Formats: sequence, C-alpha cells, structure tokens
Amino acid sequence: MDDNASGYRALLSPGTGEADIDTCVPSTTLVAMMLRWMLVFEERDVDTVWLLKAAPRRFYPGSNDRRAAADDDENSFLVVRQAATRFGWVSFSVDKQTDDKGTTVPVASIEGSSLQIEANVSLVLHGRGFVGTGDCLRVVVRLRDPAGERSLKSASITGSIGGRVTIAEVDSAGESVAVEVPRAVAAQAPAGGTSTVVSFSIVAQLQ
Repeated sequence: MDDNASGYRALLSPGTGEADIDTCVPSTTLVAMMLRWMLVFEERDVDTVWLLKAAPRRFYPGSNDRRAAADDDENSFLVVRQAATRFGWVSFSVDKQTDDKGTTVPVASIEGSSLQIEANVSLVLHGRGFVGTGDCLRVVVRLRDPAGERSLKSASITGSIGGRVTIAEVDSAGESVAVEVPRAVAAQAPAGGTSTVVSFSIVAQLQ
C-alpha cells in the first residue's frame, strides 16, 4: 500500500525514525496497549521497568510540534500518575529544562546550548513481582534531546526518599539513565502498611 494514499497515516504524520502500525487492526485495545508500553514498559524476564522507552522526540518540550503550546508552565510535557506494574505503582514527570547555568529557559531557546533535564520518579512498591534472584529493581528512564542535537553525558540522583537509589548506567547511545533500587527496600513494608514509597529525581546533562 502506498503510504501517501493512506488517510490515517497522512493525518498522524509519524516523525522520521518512528515506528508505524498497520491501520487495519482488529482490536481497539492495541492503541491503549502500545501507549502504555511507550510510557511504562516492564521487561518480562528481568526485574526492570522502563519509563518513556518509546517516547518520540516530539513529546518533549522544544520540539517543533510543541512550541505553539500556550500552557501556564511551558516546560511541562508529560505526567504519568499511578501506572500499575507487577512491582507496584509508578508515577513520574519530566517537567523542567534549564541551561548550563541552572536557569530555566523557554523551550524555543534551548537549541545550540547544553541542556539539563530533570525527571521526577515516585514508586509505591509492595515487594512482589520479582522474577530474578538479583538484589535490586532496575528503573530505566529515557531522556531525549527534543532537537536531536545533544548527547546524554552524565546524570545524578537528587532528593532520594525512602531508600538508597543509585545510578547504575548512563547510556549515551541509548539516551537512557538506569537506576537501581535495592530489593531489600522494595520488599520492605512500613509499620502498619503494605507498601513502601521510594521517590527520587534524575538530573541529566546533555551536550
């Protein structure tokens, strides 16, 4: 089929390098399922949760598709609250971009300079769902430059609450930061409760 002759594809206008699906799908649940996997994805055979694994660049502030937005907070682009996983619930946002001096900048002026992105993550863990024998739960967050010009150089953890969270890997090629939550923390329950809350922020530097 000629892609240019497809009305749905012309309407959706997928960006360069993005995956497309056939418009003849015998289930409306596929759209919701793929959106869920785009934002929150659990590896089947390892204790890893991905956040924003398949989020396209146009989701991020600074992309051409988002510059016309007139929100009160133009640096906000996405918030996910209480997404269910087999380990518990995850909430996250990527809502602040600053220049190399730490000053919040308008989304239209970030090109051509270094960029700092902050991802805020909160986990409500019930201690179940582990399939491996490892000693940690791995959370991988994909943080992309909306302009596609800068590479992920470094990342740090700030504001960790509820457990010892550490950076496990900064993957420049994969545009992702992996952190580890000790399994002992994920499996413990507070007094009188059935889950434990772990929250932290990832501050990533792109150049």
